[in-house]
Parts: sequence; C-alpha cells; structure tokens
Amino acid sequence: MIGVSKSNPEFFSRAVTDSGRRTKEALSVGDRIDSDVTPARAAGLEAVSLDQTGTLPGADVPGIASLEEWLDFMELPG
Repeated sequence: MIGVSKSNPEFFSRAVTDSGRRTKEALSVGDRIDSDVTPARAAGLEAVSLDQTGTLPGADVPGIASLEEWLDFMELPG
C-alpha cells in the first residue's frame, strides 16, 4: 500500500520508482481517462487508452482495443 489513490499522479510515480525504473521507461495502459490516463500523464508516463468497447470519449491519447494490440503499439515481437 502506498497511501495514495490511483487517480493521484503520485500513485504512478511511486509505482515506477518502486519498480526501479524511470518514468520515461514506463507505459500506463488504462480503461479510464480520468483515473488512468490523465494522472499517468501528469506523472510523466506515456499513457495508452484500453477501449474494448469503442465508447471512450475522444481524447488526445493513443488507444488500443485489446491487450493483444499493445504488442503492436509497442512494436514488439508477439
């Protein structure tokens, strides 16, 4: 437990720091703009919207429809 909620950018900063990485090395994938994407970006992370239903409001953020698409987004071998 880190003492802050996920909608707080500090949650994302601490998660990255605790993993031994830097924010520029991290990518956040979330299905909510307000509590996943926006605070992750505020913490300095890149953020991707997981929109499995195609109903998230238009946001200036890359989106994927499934976690399988994450590999394509990251251009990693499957």
